[in-house]
Amino acid sequence: MSIPAPVGGERFFPAGARAVVPAGGAGPAKGGGGSGGGDGVERRGVADERSAGLVDVLPTLLDVAGEEIPDALPGFSLLSDRSRTASFAEMHGRGYEEYQRAPAVMLRNREWKLILYLPGPLGAVGGDYGRFQGELYHLAEDPLELHDRYEDPACAELRGRMTGELLMQVMCALGRFPGGPARTLIRVTGPETKPDNSLWD
Repeated sequence: MSIPAPVGGERFFPAGARAVVPAGGAGPAKGGGGSGGGDGVERRGVADERSAGLVDVLPTLLDVAGEEIPDALPGFSLLSDRSRTASFAEMHGRGYEEYQRAPAVMLRNREWKLILYLPGPLGAVGGDYGRFQGELYHLAEDPLELHDRYEDPACAELRGRMTGELLMQVMCALGRFPGGPARTLIRVTGPETKPDNSLWD
């Protein structure tokens, strides 16, 4: 089933994509001999409902191998008992556009998904960060993300709490890796207007 895009734009982090992807692993029945806190118990055939991400792959492999897990790594071993309250994702352009898009960030927990972004290319921001836009979806009742609740007064407290958690996720990511990836082929600055000469919303 296709997910409709907003009129005049595109979806950031569309339903399910980059947020809910089952993961599986195969290998020795026992693991967790490293510094990740794995208990070494057999986990064959066990379904794990914790939120996990690609950042957890390397710590898990190091734990399986019985190696020390550097504190600088952002993830944790999936053989440990650690967990996170939500998944975090960010987008800084896709790498093939002429102009780098302004960033978009997403926080998703079991029931809700919050997206914050600035429309248009990064060069059109011009320091006006207050014109960011947001989307909020109640995944438990709206798994296809068709009903945006961002402006719903009933969700104001939840939106504020998730925005704060999202901000801390971003700050922790920047604190660990302040340099970020090099994008030498993308022009960071961009036109202040759309191709039809209208202003970015």
